[in-house]
Amino acid sequence: MGKDYGYEDMTGLSPTEREYDHAGVQKLERWIFIKNVTGNERHAKEQQFIKKVTTEITYKSFNTLENLKHEIYKTCLTFLKHKGLITTHLFDDTYNQSATLDDIDENKIQNFIRLAKFKRGFPLSESSTVKQILEHLKMSRGKQISNSALLAFGRNPQFYFPTALVKCAHFHGTQVAKPIPDHKVYEGDVFEQVDQAVDFVLSKISVSVGTRDQSNQAPIHYEIPRAAVADAIVNAVAHRDYNSNGSVQIMLFTDRLVVVNPGRLVPELSIPQLKIEHSSYPTNPKLAEC
Repeated sequence: MGKDYGYEDMTGLSPTEREYDHAGVQKLERWIFIKNVTGNERHAKEQQFIKKVTTEITYKSFNTLENLKHEIYKTCLTFLKHKGLITTHLFDDTYNQSATLDDIDENKIQNFIRLAKFKRGFPLSESSTVKQILEHLKMSRGKQISNSALLAFGRNPQFYFPTALVKCAHFHGTQVAKPIPDHKVYEGDVFEQVDQAVDFVLSKISVSVGTRDQSNQAPIHYEIPRAAVADAIVNAVAHRDYNSNGSVQIMLFTDRLVVVNPGRLVPELSIPQLKIEHSSYPTNPKLAEC
């Protein structure tokens, strides 16, 4: 669906709208792709048609022909998966053919258990073996370990995934400009990357310290709330596409913080759906849960 409404029959309906209505009566699959059009360029009847469609079913937006092809491809894949006609393995659910339990850092596992027990009541004890912990997290099977286990607890995750990095840059103005005043590349496991990236941002933004009127601990107020910074970075690392050769990028300007990760919106969601209450569709379910 684009700018023009198209040919109208004697009743004033276009073949496209008739097809849409007939498919609804027949309970057939209806996949809607709406081209982004600026201003008032869209025909009035096309606007009415789109309004009807978007109140009845979900849809995808597109800008270019290549973008449209990609969205149709994703929708076809989702449809075939839901029908059980094809199966795919997610990156973090794939067992690495080269890695072994020796690639897992036991100290990282122990630190995770202590924090997880304190925060979320993690059921296993610190005396549990690495194998038991990974099996509980569904990150291992026999002697095999998953990609997500390497990213979360690996001794050297970048040995297997060289672009699993977070790149941070601080600019003094509002645009990207070289030389970059401060630029850092953080490696390690996903927890270390998040901690270091959050610290990078907090060290660059304004901060004020309150008084001890309410408690002995003086409150600290950052220019951007710490929770917002951490949430954006955690989501970028947890939900990125690890099959991509790109890295998570964090750019701090004088007027904004930009957090970018490789990947695309999952097929089950559209941009408008993100703005309302919606279910969770993590790109890397096991890593995100961890």
